[in-house]
Amino acid sequence: MKVLFNFEKMKIKYFYTALLYFVFCVFAAQGEVNSPPFADIDLISYSPETNFSQYHSGKKKRPKKRSSGNRSKGGKGGSNIKMFNGDLFVGAALNYASGSFIEFQNEFYQSRSELFPSEIKTNDFNGFTFGGQFRVHPVLNQGNFLEYIGFSIGLSYLRRGFGSEFIMENKGLDYTDKTSISETYKANFLSTLILFRYGGKLYLDVGPSFDWFLSGKKNFSLKRSTEGDKAYNGPFNTDQTGPEEKLSSDLIKSGGVSWNFGAGYNITNMFGIRVMGNSSSTFFKEGANMKNLQLSVQATVTFN
Repeated sequence: MKVLFNFEKMKIKYFYTALLYFVFCVFAAQGEVNSPPFADIDLISYSPETNFSQYHSGKKKRPKKRSSGNRSKGGKGGSNIKMFNGDLFVGAALNYASGSFIEFQNEFYQSRSELFPSEIKTNDFNGFTFGGQFRVHPVLNQGNFLEYIGFSIGLSYLRRGFGSEFIMENKGLDYTDKTSISETYKANFLSTLILFRYGGKLYLDVGPSFDWFLSGKKNFSLKRSTEGDKAYNGPFNTDQTGPEEKLSSDLIKSGGVSWNFGAGYNITNMFGIRVMGNSSSTFFKEGANMKNLQLSVQATVTFN
């Protein structure tokens, strides 16, 4: 009788388990899988046999609820992704210049005489960038890669330009005679950013920007120095700096397209850091052109 009784209880246990599984499958087939009727039941600790005995003994007990853990509402694994976000950023930047304009400068100043050896130095300059953007993640609470996709639009300030120094020495004399010519172009832009983001705590940003020329200036200077006892009228140094020339949209292209790319890391839900690059293929409106690559390290602040 004891063996038969255990066998009967086993049949009841597996019957209840199969019934639960069947009902769950029915709801799933009807599109209710996002909120199944037994989502709050801990199936691991649930025992039909235990509940059967509790029912017949008159002691009904509600099944335990699963613990929600650290899973955030807005993302998978506690990434804390929200639908609407505002980002502010500021950081140091380094600008690199290249292109046909610089090649033209080198050929124009380059000396081909052994008596006047020369060299050209290209000077990249440091600067800074800052701005803000509005970011939206349109799909949330899906538990898959879709909730890591975001889009943002914003504004940022950046500076582009170029600096060169031409140095020539007169070797036909029995004393030192050096001449240097320096020329710099610096232009300020306001960029309209349109970025695609993928990621949560660690993310990637990429997208185009439209760069609107704000202001700029061009500087020119000429230096000459002589050294040695036989220098004509003795050693001397001279420095002639030309008047600062303002740049305008007649010379500098406004509304050009550049590309942005980078990666960032959210240290907390509010503060983070990212490394960004901005690549532009046009600087002048016409003629020989200049490419600019600006790399920046930025601190970010996020509001949501």
